Parts: sequence; structure tokens; C-alpha cells
Amino acid sequence: MSYATTDGWRACAISMSSRIGIDIEMPREFPELSAMFERAGAPASFLDAASGFGWTPAVTFARLWTAKEAVLKAEGVGLQTDPRRVEIRPDSETAASGRFGQQGWTLRWAVSDEAIVAIALPAKRQSTA
Repeated sequence: MSYATTDGWRACAISMSSRIGIDIEMPREFPELSAMFERAGAPASFLDAASGFGWTPAVTFARLWTAKEAVLKAEGVGLQTDPRRVEIRPDSETAASGRFGQQGWTLRWAVSDEAIVAIALPAKRQSTA
């Protein structure tokens, strides 16, 4: 089980068969948003994909941050670990791929007018047959 809260919003994810992580944030404009992107470890590839989807900087940061935090929660380490160690690649407006160490992650975003939720599940391993 994973649980997240922000500004009166709550999100919970439960999996009976695998690790799972969830995070929720409200997109906000911050004066120091560029410094926050650097702190979160936003690679140029993520920012390029985000601009292709037409996301505002606040939405881009909220998607990046929720995805990274959901992966770290699913790993059981949370923000005790540097979020820059988590790689996130948007695959579409609602899905992303992630990596933390050797573990791949599948991510899904749920978006409302007020909040963004990211859910992380371990990626299925490819058969080597």
C-alpha cells in the first residue's frame, strides 16, 4: 500500500501482487521553479517531451516530481534517497517509464484541473528466450 496527501487531497494505491507507489501534487508556479527542476534531476529529454505535449512548467514539474516520488515510495526508500537517481521518460500524456538502479518502472498519471497523481508499478521483465 502507498499513500500520499497534498493540500487536502489524498491518494491511496493498493496492490496484492507487487510493490506500488503513489504521489499527488497540485501544479503550482514557483519563483524558483528552475532550481526545483535541477534539484529533481530533470533531464533535457523529459523537458523536450513535456514541451511536445504542451505542458506548462508547473504541470511538467508536478508530473516529474510525482513520478519520481511514486517510484521511491514503491522502492520503500521515499525521499531519503536523492530523487535525481530516478530516471523518468514520458511515453504519452498519461504514461511514463522509469528506472531506479536495475529496476524498471511503469508509471501512469491521472490528471484533474487541480491535481496530478502518479502511480508506479514494477515494469514487466522481457523474456530472454
